[in-house]
Amino acid sequence: MRKVIAYRNTAQPDGGSPRHRTSPAERAKPNGSEGKGRIEVLLVSQSHEEAQRLTRAIESDGSCEIVGRPELHTLAYAARVRGDVVVVEHSALVNIDINQFVLVSRRLPVVVALTRGTLLGVAEVVALSDGLLFTDYNLDMACKILALARRGYCLLPRFLGTEHVIDELRLSCLAQLNEQDTRVLEKLGRGLSNKTIATELGVSEAAVKALVRSILQKLHLHNRTEAGVFYIRHEDRIGEIAPHL
Repeated sequence: MRKVIAYRNTAQPDGGSPRHRTSPAERAKPNGSEGKGRIEVLLVSQSHEEAQRLTRAIESDGSCEIVGRPELHTLAYAARVRGDVVVVEHSALVNIDINQFVLVSRRLPVVVALTRGTLLGVAEVVALSDGLLFTDYNLDMACKILALARRGYCLLPRFLGTEHVIDELRLSCLAQLNEQDTRVLEKLGRGLSNKTIATELGVSEAAVKALVRSILQKLHLHNRTEAGVFYIRHEDRIGEIAPHL
């Protein structure tokens, strides 16, 4: 069984008092008890392929049902919203208006569907969400994650509780690097200058600068020093993932 961490999610997006949302299904039950009816899910996605994949996972055991595919801004400003939980797929987070996300999260629990490799890039939004569904790790637990989010709990994979979680996530991003990127990363680990790297690779210094910028962006690093330290700390792991080094 996959190891997970579950905690009660009571924080307001703006740091205020705990959120209290009552879903339509819960309001229909005596004493606010949790019903056994289907969880109504609103799916926000810009990718048809990912939306289909998520739909299959969410509706796999019959406990959840996709009842709509709205845009995020529609959910934020609609007078009435039908549903128990909102699932926002990673493609819908590109150039997102954070204020719209906050407005939606105040109305319904929001679960973000993403991969380990994209987590760092949407950290600001993830911090405001009510749950995380990793499509490359725990997609088979989609129904359980949504059920817990509806009740105010967030279910997290165990790897998010490790001491080196950020580096682990960066290692999962290595697949985005091409062969030239990884060679430059190795040379940053050796502390070489752009000029020296350009000479060793037989390319222009401008090309090296562009490669360094690309590496920093793909691995969510702030500067070349961080990149060098990251390489030194995980040289063996990087060598396994990128064997051409």
